[in-house]
Amino acid sequence: MEGKALRLALASAYAGNSATLGARLRSFSSIENAFAERARWWPDETSERQQQLALRCAEKHPWLAAPTSRDWHLLALGDDAYPPLLAQLPDAPGVIFIKGSLGALKQPQLAMVGARAASAEGRENAKRLAGSLARCGFVVTSGLATGIDAAAHEGTLGIGQSIAVMGTGPDSIYPARHATLAERLVAEGGALVTEFPPGEKPEPFHFPMRNRIISGMALGVIVVE
Repeated sequence: MEGKALRLALASAYAGNSATLGARLRSFSSIENAFAERARWWPDETSERQQQLALRCAEKHPWLAAPTSRDWHLLALGDDAYPPLLAQLPDAPGVIFIKGSLGALKQPQLAMVGARAASAEGRENAKRLAGSLARCGFVVTSGLATGIDAAAHEGTLGIGQSIAVMGTGPDSIYPARHATLAERLVAEGGALVTEFPPGEKPEPFHFPMRNRIISGMALGVIVVE
């Protein structure tokens, strides 16, 4: 099976429980070797026939066939390009989707987060601080949310790189009004990252899961307001 479809199949099989997939992949040298031994670790209630059906569905998935999917990389825990600090988490996601620079994932990152309903002063402070960090060579990582997250991303524009970790699948930007901001981050050498497969909407429980990736990729976390 082609690598992208394999990773999509596994991400879909473990949607909402990617940390379990990550834990199961750790005992293999590669996802391809893990796939060959899938009977040992695929979700327990999934029969061989259901496994094959899931794999065929992934190969024919509408998202995978869409031109926009070509801009996305799929990395499994154990792949060389997988973010090294994130891989150290005991609950690291088994598969992540990335749009943009894979190189940015291995650069020194500092996370910046804070209130959604931030004050004008808080947003301005976040922008200034993010810009200063970008000038010092740090990648600024945040969650693309309203308030401090958006200000942190905006502060890096024209200066450095920023990574946005999403609480949705790769086919959905939330909030939708940040779609242009997301594209600018990618265009300026940053990246979009998510562990959720296509079709996953912004459920409330997704955001604590997203937050462990934001902090897990970073050397430290700065909380503004």
